[in-house]
Amino acid sequence: MSLPLAGVCSRIAVFDEQLAQTKASLSVDFPWYPYNSLGGFYELIQRLSNATPAVLSITGQGQVLDLCCADGDVAFFLESLGYQVTAVDFAGTNCNRLAGIRAMKAALASSIEIHEMDLDSQFLLNDNYNLVIFMGGLYHLKNPFYVMDTLARHAVHVVLSTRIARYTPDRLIDMSSAPLAYLLAPNEANQDDTNYWIFSEPGLKRLFDRTNWELLSLLALGSEQSDPARNEADARIFCVLRSRLVPQGVELLDGWHKIESSGWRWTKREFAIGLPNTEPGVVLRLRLNFALADSVFNLLGPVTLTALADGEPLPSMLIPAPGEHSYVVTLPESRSVRFILNKSVPPGSLGDDRELGLIVTSVTAKREIGSFSSDG
Repeated sequence: MSLPLAGVCSRIAVFDEQLAQTKASLSVDFPWYPYNSLGGFYELIQRLSNATPAVLSITGQGQVLDLCCADGDVAFFLESLGYQVTAVDFAGTNCNRLAGIRAMKAALASSIEIHEMDLDSQFLLNDNYNLVIFMGGLYHLKNPFYVMDTLARHAVHVVLSTRIARYTPDRLIDMSSAPLAYLLAPNEANQDDTNYWIFSEPGLKRLFDRTNWELLSLLALGSEQSDPARNEADARIFCVLRSRLVPQGVELLDGWHKIESSGWRWTKREFAIGLPNTEPGVVLRLRLNFALADSVFNLLGPVTLTALADGEPLPSMLIPAPGEHSYVVTLPESRSVRFILNKSVPPGSLGDDRELGLIVTSVTAKREIGSFSSDG
């Protein structure tokens, strides 16, 4: 599903009014979330207009996660556009202990899934998501590194906004040119003891890079004199991120070992991927980026990589030396591709009980108009 940016923005105002009317019609004994989440989402996609339409169009074939969802306004809006949405928040820090989103789900006859999850615990995600909406939640986390690292293993894209700072509150340290974070004292910012880490812009970028995110689009807004504590010196970053860990447009089938901490995977001698369906006249450009490890080359010498698309042979590739390599091919309509090395390291040969082939750093399949070819 793809909806033009102008269409998304025009629907937000209408849906926001519908949400307000629905809330006003309900007799409740709890406070609603006091901030306009949907207005913030509108600002975010407007500000990131170059990257947002592509991200929104991608999500039509997968799930969306609204993280730190408050009363679920953004989740319900995305559901109204046709997306499958999961909303996550923690009752202990939610302003009405999730009573608001549950009341709205019933009133709207919504099908969104609501999960209570404490992001400050060692939480686990059981599903994968094409898009995560994560607005205004990062600086409320005790361990933002763990959260961003976990998301990178389960989500293709994140659309994120968070507070940043240029100076420390005493104005003595300029944070703007270094990858820093300021740890707030309880109630130092907005009398809210759930505020923790406020990053500098370079610090936030460093966090993204160290947790395996590629920064697609970024916009910083707010005070040039921003600091972590004062509301009148508030500054925010809006950004779109893409995971370096989650395969794009493909499904990993058999022959893959568990992902390593830096985001790459060992393969076995044979390994396979599943491919998305394509429309008539559209082909897939498949790119496999990998490395032949020095230790493997020293044991095996040059290695040959062959590939089969639904059993039909693709061009083979000689890997003559250790180091980084790429196999690139444009495929006709196919359901899967199986890669086969002519030799691999047997279990135990390098002090590892696994069969070892290549180190794959990324694999992508992108739709293109064209005909079959190979750059392998």
